[in-house]
Amino acid sequence: MLLDHLAVRLDGAAAAGCDAHVALDVDGDGRIFVLVRHGVLVHSRRPQRGDVDATVALSRPVLARLVLGALTAADAEAAGHVTISGDAAAWRVPFDLRGRFDPAFPIVTPRATAQSNYVVL
Repeated sequence: MLLDHLAVRLDGAAAAGCDAHVALDVDGDGRIFVLVRHGVLVHSRRPQRGDVDATVALSRPVLARLVLGALTAADAEAAGHVTISGDAAAWRVPFDLRGRFDPAFPIVTPRATAQSNYVVL
């Protein structure tokens, strides 16, 4: 569910030119493959394409903090919360391109009154 949340939060316009394939090893519980391509994030237990750009070992609490924005990828690296093999820039892509939502967005927007095209019989 954390990666589903991250997929929804991904800024598609900013990620449009990205192509990153990362294997996350969360608590030694097997790999989860994350692919960011054409502005979309997809995750699966199976590789999305051939080789991965990076493999990252981390704990579930660290993953949760990364996804929710309480921790940046750079800070996780600096604190030693992650072990990276491969392209370090590639693993940061899903977390660095997380979009921000305006919490005050209008849920219901008033619509201007328009004449109906329906005929009541």
